[in-house]
Order: sequence, then C-alpha cells, then structure tokens
Amino acid sequence: MTIKRAPYEGHKNKLIVAFDVGTTFSGVSYSILDHGVVPKIEHVTKFPGQTKPGVDSKIPSIMYYDQKGKVCAIGEEADGDSVEEKAEDNNWIKLEWFKMHYRPRKSSNPLPTTIKIPPLPPTKSIIDILSDFLHYLNECTKQYIEDSHPGIGTRVLSRDSKSKIEYILSHPNRWDGSPRGLMRQAAEKAGLISPGGINEVTFISEGEASVNMCIEHDLLSDSIRKGDGVIVVDAGGGTIDFSAYALDKKKSGGKVFQEIVESQSHFMGSEFVTERLGDHLKKLLKGSKYQEDIPNMKKIFNKKTKCTFRDINDPCFIHFGSLRDSDPQFKIIKGKLRLDGKTVASFINPVVDCIVDTVCEMRRNSSKPISTIFLVGGFANNDYLFNEVKNSLSAYGLTINRPGIGGKATRTASLNKAVAEGAVTYALDNPVRSRVMYRAYGVECNILYDPQYADHVQRISQCITLHSGKKAIPKGFHRLVSKREQLSDTQELTCQYVRSAQYVSELREITKEVFCYQGNLPPEKYKWMDTDPSGFQRYFTVKANLSNVPISTSSNGGRSAHYRIEVNIILLLGGTEPKAQIAWKDSRGQERRQDAEIIYDVDDVKTAAKNASPEISWNVAGKKKSPGQFPRSIPMSPSSTSTDFPPFTPTTANDYQAGNPFALLNSDWNFSETGSALDLDENEVWGSEPDPSGSDWSWDFRPSFGTSTSSDAPPTGVPLWKGGRKIPGKRVV
Repeated sequence: MTIKRAPYEGHKNKLIVAFDVGTTFSGVSYSILDHGVVPKIEHVTKFPGQTKPGVDSKIPSIMYYDQKGKVCAIGEEADGDSVEEKAEDNNWIKLEWFKMHYRPRKSSNPLPTTIKIPPLPPTKSIIDILSDFLHYLNECTKQYIEDSHPGIGTRVLSRDSKSKIEYILSHPNRWDGSPRGLMRQAAEKAGLISPGGINEVTFISEGEASVNMCIEHDLLSDSIRKGDGVIVVDAGGGTIDFSAYALDKKKSGGKVFQEIVESQSHFMGSEFVTERLGDHLKKLLKGSKYQEDIPNMKKIFNKKTKCTFRDINDPCFIHFGSLRDSDPQFKIIKGKLRLDGKTVASFINPVVDCIVDTVCEMRRNSSKPISTIFLVGGFANNDYLFNEVKNSLSAYGLTINRPGIGGKATRTASLNKAVAEGAVTYALDNPVRSRVMYRAYGVECNILYDPQYADHVQRISQCITLHSGKKAIPKGFHRLVSKREQLSDTQELTCQYVRSAQYVSELREITKEVFCYQGNLPPEKYKWMDTDPSGFQRYFTVKANLSNVPISTSSNGGRSAHYRIEVNIILLLGGTEPKAQIAWKDSRGQERRQDAEIIYDVDDVKTAAKNASPEISWNVAGKKKSPGQFPRSIPMSPSSTSTDFPPFTPTTANDYQAGNPFALLNSDWNFSETGSALDLDENEVWGSEPDPSGSDWSWDFRPSFGTSTSSDAPPTGVPLWKGGRKIPGKRVV
C-alpha cells in the first residue's frame, strides 16, 4: 500500500462504516479501530438472500413496499422471480432508482428529460425511503461484524462500551447542498445518529472516494509520483463521475493529494444504456406479441448481455423465452432475441463520447499536466466501453487503466467496491487535503453607498438607511471564493457580520445564508445579485447561538439608541463538506470561537408528505383505500372554481394523458374522487403518457414544482384531462 498506517492509539474502540448507496447496487465497507492494532479495511460480503455470499460485496438497490407503506423486501431478497410473483399476488410496490429522487434539482448537467424516474410509493417521502434502506444496511453490517469478528465485533457494537461509530455517506460529484441535508435527515431517522449522540455522519464525493481506493492499493504510476495528474472516472449505474488529483509534493513527504480541476458528474450511467435498449425494442417489436416481454428482456440484458458485450462484430443474444418462441421477422429464434453488435454498441457509444469529451475538457482546464486515467465503478467491467475509451484517449498520449488485483474476478470485486472502500480510506488517512471549487461562493450584503461609483448611482433609488444613519444598497454579493479556486481543508474564509437592533432579544441568534453563483458572468459582473438572479442559489444557512457574544449600545446624532453585535463568520469550504464557526473578541480582546450549525435547504428536493391534508378517499377496483394524501406542494382546498373528477374507466391509450393525481392506475381500474374537490391551477398537476407497449398501462401522476423548466417538467400543452370530461382552459405551460 502507498499508505502505511500506524497502530491505532485511541483507548476506546471505534467503528468506521461507509455506505455506498448506488442507483443500481449498494455496498458497505468498514474498519474496526482497536488500541495497538493497525487499522484494516474490511467489506460486508454477506447479505440476506445471497446465493453466493463472498463473491461480490454489493446488493441490488431495490425495495418492495406493501400498500400500507411497510417494507417487504430489500436488496438481494427483492430481486428474483419468486419475489416478483409474491409481489404481484400481494400488490406490492417495487421501487428502483430511488437515489435519483434526491439529486440536485438545479444543476449544470440535469437529468435528460427523456428519462422517467420510477415514482415513490404513495405517502412515502424520499427521506422515508432512504431511511429504510440505510437502516437495512446498518442492521446487515452489524450482524456481519458480530459474526466475522468474535469478541471485538461484539464489543465495538455494544451500547455499554460507548464506542463511537462514524458513518460515511457517499454521493455523486456535485451532489452537495440539499442532497446532503436530505441524507442527514434520513440517517437520523434510520437511527444512525441522534441529537446529542456520540455517533456522527460525514460525506464524501464518489469521485474522491474512488481515487482514495486507487491510493490504498498503490496503483499510482511513476508519472503520478513525479507530479502528473490523474483523472478517476467512476462509471456507475446512474452517474459517471470525474475527479482529477495530483500529489502535493510540498506536504507530508509527497503523501498528500490535491484536486487540480473542478469535478464533474453526468447522468450517463449503465442504466441509461438499458433504457436506450428499451427504446430500441419498442420500435423493433411494435405490433408483435413480444411487446409484453420487453421489461424481462431489459432485465436480462442488464444482468448478462450488457456486462459481457465486447466486440462490435459479434452479435448478442437475449435469452428471454422458450424454444417455442420464434419469429424471424423480429429476430427471435428459439427464445433468443438477436441484436447486432453495432446496435448494442450504439447504446454504449454515448457513454464513450461523454467520457472522452469530459476527460479532454478537464485536461485542458487542469492546473497540472494529466497523464493517467483510472476507470472504476461497476460499468468499468464492460470490455467494449474500456477498449473504446482506451483507443480514443491513447491518441492524446494518455494511459488508461482499470484498477484490479489479480484476475478478472478479483478485478470485478475491486471495481465494484471502490467507493465504499475509498470512503473508509478517507476516514483513516485523509489523503486529499485541497479541493477545487466548481462554483463561486459568497454572502448577500448591504454595500455602503458611494456616489463615486456609477453602479451605485444607478441604484440610488434602492438605498436603505441603516441604524447608524448611513445609506447602503442591498442585494450586494460579497464573493468569498471564486470558481476554479483551490482551497485547502484548513483554509478559512471570513466575512464580518454586524447587526443592529432596537431590542436585545433580536440579537440572540444569527442566521446567515451562503449563496453560490453558477451563472456565466465574470466575477466583476455579478457584484450585485440582481444582475443575474437566476445564477444565484442558496447553498446553506449558517446558524449560531449568540448568548456568549458581548452586545454593545450606540446612538447616532440624536437618533434612538440601538444594540449592536459584531462577529466574524468563519467558513471552511475546502474539505469534503463545509464547516462553520463564529468568532468574536471578548472583554480582554482575545478571540473566542464556537462551532456553528450548517443547515441545507431541502425544499427543492421533491418529497411526498405523509401528513398532508386534507385526506382523500378513493375507490380502486372495488377496494377502498383511505386515506390518501397529496404531496404538500399541491394546494387542496374546495372552491367554487374546483372541478370534480367524474368516475371514468380508460379503455384506450389515447383516452387520457393525465387526470387523477393521487393514484397509479391500470387500464382495468375504475376510479372516482370522493368527498372533496380539487383546485387545479397551472403547473400543479401533470401526468406522463401511458405506455401501451407493456402488459398493462400505467400512469405516473406527479406535481410540477414551480414554473422553472426542470427535468421533471411535463411537455408543453398537455391537457390535464382527456376522455370523460376535459377541464376547460387548464393546460400545463
């Protein structure tokens, strides 16, 4: 290993656990810290339902819920023919891709509008879902540790021992902010942490965790040791993450790394390859009896065909049926669907292009030369993807590697566990000490009016009078750090906070919003937040108690006396997650500090509210389901302009595109809204088009949040109701 660890010197046992919750697969790594013992990174390789435990260290990110919202199956136990039959018999709800529900809604690389994310179960929020999944992973991890480490495993998990557990949650690059706030809430609800408890949760990007794994296994080339940069490409199920690092030879004898260009993340993971296959099959099998087999074909392709594809000249086969299933017109022979190699390659080529283009862009913007590319993650096992990327990037003089130890089986396990293992490496060794900002950060401020500046004169009508009597212009932006600026994990950013008030009670607490700017203007152009309001986004809020801070009094020229408080807000943005403090001078002139709380804004993350009101009852196939709740974002107040939904049975795919927003309906279901009316305004409710190619039809009704265009926005001009009765003039815009 590059990192040589010393024996653990602490006198209390400690447990480090890293959860890698992926779009398609999830895994766990951990390390038990015992006094006098060199820490070692271990992996959970046995989960309930696994037929071959120990072969791989990941489980499917799949869950089943019953109609009451109770978890019925998770992971390996939720994947297979037997559970699918049981789920169908009991009307369970299958949940996949739930990770996509807590993605950032405001992103420079949004989810493609053509991708439809499976909806959450009724009355379940993404916090509920993630909490259930984290709770399951935690219980499996504890059981595995107790079984695999007799003695120490029990001691470190015993409540009597008061051993601390540090949980590390990974997320795709640039998923900071609101996703982290949501993940922390889910961790608390899952019982991982509690207010005032000794356990803690920290975060790390999947890209940085992956490079930590490469460091852990001594995969650095001579060129990297000499100072060249390396780009780690983490090709997962949902996203592909790009991170670039180089040795900082000035620190710790060349064992510390620094980020050299801002990271990136793209929705180009392996699951979208399968979605492109699905689009192809819908066209290929249109009008055939095999349309209903498309979901099963996608599943088989996902598990087998996609993983083994390597040559554009070799055909691929999806074994989906029996020997009696043959139709040459649709390239089906004896239960096997034939796909030309060029066709399969066309599903993967967008991923190849994304990797090549992004690597070249990062190389151009890097502060150091880049010579090596590491391809990790589950999709890195695909030989076609690796060879195409290698052939393309080799032309630029780059060396492309797939980290692995030994043969292919070992390599596969190594690639799959990169994030979880690298997250534990971060907790043990913290090899990366500086990071590059991918956007500018600052705070809103009042700027004292100065008639010497033209932009001040232009805003004279906006001036306000402060308690001191001075005039100031609001909506100024005090930039603390610029885009592409490198910060160390100990580098402090300071902004002065001065507040005056008429009453002391108004100065008990501080809340200060920190904004990021992700627009396209140069720094001198976004000095004022009203020049490009859409480019600013609230990143987090700093909150601190001021009871220990001295308060002064002052007056100005006969004006009434006022109370004044002055502190410095200290921000550390160069670590894996932001930290904040407040600082002030005491009566002796000495600096005092205390930690401040960072609160992420999760309002822009779609969550269904379990306790939304009022409650609605509805009838589905003769079975009454009550109560049913809307997401909180949809107003529900009976009014004279409301439209009652009449009972209606859809019979064709064109009968309607949207309607009842609180149920998932199949074509043979009747529905009726009972006991209330809905006040439907524009941009509140929409539905996706039915898919007549499947074995049954289903509709996904969800709210459209706000008027801004987003990946979840409906197509322009889709009527809210078709068939039965149409709501006059009500169109989603």
